[in-house]
Amino acid sequence: MKLNGTLRGISEYSERSPYFAEFFRLYTRLKQPVQGQVPQTMMVTSAIAGEGKTTIAAYIGITAALATQKNHLILDCDLNRPTLHKKMELEQVNGLTEILSEGLELTQAVQTTKFPGLHVISAGRTAPNPFELMSFGRTEELFSHLRLYYETIVIDAPPVLNVGDTLKLAENVDGIIMVILSGRTNREVVKRAVELLKETRKPILGVVLNDMGEVLPYYYQQKYYSYHYTDLENS
Repeated sequence: MKLNGTLRGISEYSERSPYFAEFFRLYTRLKQPVQGQVPQTMMVTSAIAGEGKTTIAAYIGITAALATQKNHLILDCDLNRPTLHKKMELEQVNGLTEILSEGLELTQAVQTTKFPGLHVISAGRTAPNPFELMSFGRTEELFSHLRLYYETIVIDAPPVLNVGDTLKLAENVDGIIMVILSGRTNREVVKRAVELLKETRKPILGVVLNDMGEVLPYYYQQKYYSYHYTDLENS
């Protein structure tokens, strides 16, 4: 893995990775109390597709597992365009769709990973109407149940402007992480996405500017924190 190159895959990532320190700093900032509460459920999203949100979600979850002795979960809620299972080299079957539509037990949906303490629930089969599926009362029940077992729940959510699912998901989270593909995504597009997210009244825990040789992401709660990132692969 090159220090100034692209992250080449999940299998190469460890505490010795040159990227680990940066993701660990991000994770610790994200876990700072907001309005007196430590965020447990974090939704990672972007304005449009292809900005790298799934990659960021995956590495936040992996870093949390590597850095602690506790259990963490990454949940793929992008039911229109699921890719988390591919990045984590897991199966897509028996995932969120089956939990919400068929009452599948969590024990049948949770997949273990090569990282001790890190579990994944895939999106499952593609749902014809994800917004309707997530509008059922079972979604709130699911998140309440997951909170009992996991220190951190990282949600890979759909892009804000593509579908309404993300705003519905926001009802169940403690905060939002916005991923922006630096140098490509139109400023007005990002502005509109942020405006919509603010309507959820959920705090934006951080912003990651992704995929640039010298990227300066800003992570903020009540003020901005800045760190350095180099080329991160896209979702």
